[in-house]
Amino acid sequence: MRPLSLSVALCALADARPPVLAALNLLHYASPSHTDNPALACPCVVHRTFSGELRSKITCGRCHHQSETLEPFLDLSLDIRDRASGKLAETLKECLNRCASSSSSSSLFSMGAERES
Repeated sequence: MRPLSLSVALCALADARPPVLAALNLLHYASPSHTDNPALACPCVVHRTFSGELRSKITCGRCHHQSETLEPFLDLSLDIRDRASGKLAETLKECLNRCASSSSSSSLFSMGAERES
């Protein structure tokens, strides 16, 4: 892992995402409760606050078999402006719904405290 100052310098202020992720990474590793075991849910403050899961469901057009996948994330890039209409989203839920509807599969998001057990 790189030091935070180097990570920030390398991004050249082009995007806020890399330094934010670098800071979250440092906070994660500094937390006494962190774990890097992928089989366990990390109880650190970073994961409790910022992590979520993207649930993707794909249905076969021929046999109608459904396959479901859960993908963890710490950050998610969302368009705040609708590409077709140019209308700005007013809520996070609206941004998430746009992201899910732009995909050919159905997607559901869960974040932080709202995550199902």
